[in-house]
Amino acid sequence: MKRAWLVAGAAVVVIVALVVAAGGYYAGWFRSPSLSDGDSRAVEAEAEDVVTDLQSPWGLAFQPDGTALISERDTGRIVSVPPQPAGARATEVARIPESRLRGEGGLLGIALSPDGWLYVYYTTEEDNRIARLRLGSTTPPELLVTGIPAAAIHNGGRLAFGPDGY
Repeated sequence: MKRAWLVAGAAVVVIVALVVAAGGYYAGWFRSPSLSDGDSRAVEAEAEDVVTDLQSPWGLAFQPDGTALISERDTGRIVSVPPQPAGARATEVARIPESRLRGEGGLLGIALSPDGWLYVYYTTEEDNRIARLRLGSTTPPELLVTGIPAAAIHNGGRLAFGPDGY
């Protein structure tokens, strides 16, 4: 049985090598990504500081008007930055009181749903959690998922909505 697995594994390696060497359809899977196919020109861009008074910015979501919502991992704050800040400062719009900086944990991912709920992923003293809240509301965040194991490092926590709104 073990020999059959070794033979199958070797066959897969040979097939992949032949596909890549032949430049076949699947060879593109094994190339380094680039900005465009066959175009090696450098892309020029200018960087501009939009806001500088953030502490460990982590997650990023945009409201329909272009306002950026940014989670601060270490402080548990969610701040907003207007689309045309012209030197504007970040304004705190929410805080996740249970969020705890723990290794690489804290307030991590945020995502704004199409129906206006702000979803957050954060580390507590016990675990990682997902909750949702409405900006401007005095109601505490609504817990959706608890008990996600927390680690000393690599807690992850990215949240996103697909094109279908889920």
